[in-house]
Amino acid sequence: GFWKDANMEEYFKLYEYSSKCIKEVDECLRVGGPAICGVDDERWLRSFLDFVKEKKLPLDFVSRHHYTSYMPKRNGHYAYIDLHEPANAFGWLEKSRDIVDSYEEYKGMEIYITEFNTSYVPNAPVHDTVFNAAYVAHMLSRLGDKHASYSYWTFGDIFEEFGVPFTPFHGGFGLVANGNIKKPTFYTFAFYKKLKGECIFKNDNAVIVKAKDGSIRGLLWNPDYYNEKKNLESNIQIEGLDDGEYFVLERFVDDNHANPLKMWHEMGEPSSLDNTQKELLRKSAEPGMASSNVFSNGGKIALSYNLNPNELRYFEIKKIKRSSDDGYDYEAVLAQKCVPDENQA
Repeated sequence: GFWKDANMEEYFKLYEYSSKCIKEVDECLRVGGPAICGVDDERWLRSFLDFVKEKKLPLDFVSRHHYTSYMPKRNGHYAYIDLHEPANAFGWLEKSRDIVDSYEEYKGMEIYITEFNTSYVPNAPVHDTVFNAAYVAHMLSRLGDKHASYSYWTFGDIFEEFGVPFTPFHGGFGLVANGNIKKPTFYTFAFYKKLKGECIFKNDNAVIVKAKDGSIRGLLWNPDYYNEKKNLESNIQIEGLDDGEYFVLERFVDDNHANPLKMWHEMGEPSSLDNTQKELLRKSAEPGMASSNVFSNGGKIALSYNLNPNELRYFEIKKIKRSSDDGYDYEAVLAQKCVPDENQA
């Protein structure tokens, strides 16, 4: 579909000519392939490596795409998709790693995921949902285990592969909808960006790190894979802390927070937005926020969360030293009330 009479042999020819030309320009320029994308991957990858090996062609890295959807069901301008279970999707990636490592010449070679997302078409409404945000959170927790890099496809919705979109929410690939409206998956990346430090816990629903400043930061997710509307109970115990009082900040994405798709639907799904509608949608795209205080006893803090279906919840914990001003009593502030006038009948 990308050029006339394309097939495996034509791609190999393209790679042979291109890789040689690139190295003639500058030996330091890196070149690789074959950017497999979920169709007959095993045969393509083995055949490609055999071809490169036989021809003694340059190969500095292996590349692939990673989309996790079945063939779309089309309705009008849109494509509705079912997703693969994560275990199967991760299994394809592990198979690619095993194939590359089975060649003595290429064992340990870097693999780059140059595109990834849930669906591979730019008109799949799943891209606009909180489900997408939670599903991608799970992907991000594992993609770096066996890959040198992985690039989400794409940052913005200004994308015309299938023509100019008809509505602001149309299932585009992007993290941001036209009008600078952040979609839920934007915050998957924004929250992960904050997870810098030593990883102290990871499972299929959470990643927690300890930052250099001693703070604890974590992300939890509850993808509703089977549309069962089930909450997820998550109990977390953080150890190795100094005793004392801690500030807990939480930010969350779910059906009612950072979900502009819901407000757009309730607006009547306008195809063109006026300035007031754009501003409302931008505001509705902000995550929810909550805060609390907890105390460490014996160097431990226990946290409990009840995650809604498709909820994404970020938290950070920082030790504080309370320093109230003279005479300021927060409990007294909250206890203020009206007092009946005793002189009234």
